[in-house]
Amino acid sequence: MHELAHLKQGDIWLSWFWTFICSLQWFNPLIWLGGKYMYLDREMACDEHVLVMLESEKRIEYSRSLLDLFKKINLPSRYPGLACVVERKTNIERRIGMIAKFKIRSNR
Repeated sequence: MHELAHLKQGDIWLSWFWTFICSLQWFNPLIWLGGKYMYLDREMACDEHVLVMLESEKRIEYSRSLLDLFKKINLPSRYPGLACVVERKTNIERRIGMIAKFKIRSNR
């Protein structure tokens, strides 16, 4: 569901566009910093999209799957495929913290 949220929100096209911008402005550290924060915001937006669709029990399972990824980060030689899923431990910690504080907002 998380990856489908990326597709639905147009993150693939945004990533391609941002790659193009970075290729033009490769020397600008603000572009790279902005890209980092944009990536983190996109991940959290997809997490929120998934959490809104899930029931309470499934939200717990979703957060547990993120915790499992967090545990496996410490074993990079056994799980090299996780490099593209999770970049840093702090990102997972931030995402899990957001999930723990999650409350469905009203449409107003």
